[in-house]
Amino acid sequence: MRARIAVVLVLTALFLGIVIAQMDFQAVGASLGEVNWVRMAPVVLLYLATHIARSIRLQALLSEPIKLSSVFSINGVGFLAINTMPLRLGEAVRPYVLKEKYNVPWGASVAAILVERILDFSMLLAMLLGVSFLVDLPSHSVDVGNQEVDLIALGQKLTGFFLLLGVVGGALALAASKRVSSWLRRARVLGPLSLFAANVIERFDEALRWLWRNPQKALIAFLGTLFVWGTTLCAVALVMSSFPDLEVSWQIVLATWTFTLTGMTFIPTAGFFGA
Repeated sequence: MRARIAVVLVLTALFLGIVIAQMDFQAVGASLGEVNWVRMAPVVLLYLATHIARSIRLQALLSEPIKLSSVFSINGVGFLAINTMPLRLGEAVRPYVLKEKYNVPWGASVAAILVERILDFSMLLAMLLGVSFLVDLPSHSVDVGNQEVDLIALGQKLTGFFLLLGVVGGALALAASKRVSSWLRRARVLGPLSLFAANVIERFDEALRWLWRNPQKALIAFLGTLFVWGTTLCAVALVMSSFPDLEVSWQIVLATWTFTLTGMTFIPTAGFFGA
């Protein structure tokens, strides 16, 4: 674990160094001087609304009845830890506080947060598919055999294709989760990777079965997830539109936040610096 944390901290320093090395501080200062702070101000309210929606969602997913104000506080502490600690080690904070303060069983709180994360990851996949098939990214063409090939568009469509393939494959694996996880646990070709895949499939299957058994809570969690990511995209749009030199459209906002969120998800550096 120490080695992994060390690697993440080194990556944080490296990525942050690359960003700082390319920054024109005078240009940054000039841009900040042109910001329309009145237009940006509602972002604070949107962030608050997002945090409330996350709290309502977690409250619905928990098996123990806890006041919304208490869940709101726990989420605040938990997301502070998630946003500052590397490798998303802060994810353990919320189950710990729920156990210590409200005697919520560790397994129950971890299961609730797992369902929460599955819903968020599903939204990330949906946004990646949206960027792959609905967003026109800047082109970058090269000559291949007297024919121009747009590498960006090609990569975009290939990414979308493999994402769709992964989603379909994941759905089929979940449909036959017991057989697939049993086969993966017996398989030795992939080594530890097969065990990891088996665990992921089993956790997904458990989360989906729980949602199926609790349709009212599932609906609250689903609507809460849509609200969280809808308000987040609105906040990104407001921030970008507050800078007069930035072009803003739904495609640009979707692509910008999706790429940023993907970096934060798969490169969990300390404070997400560099990602």
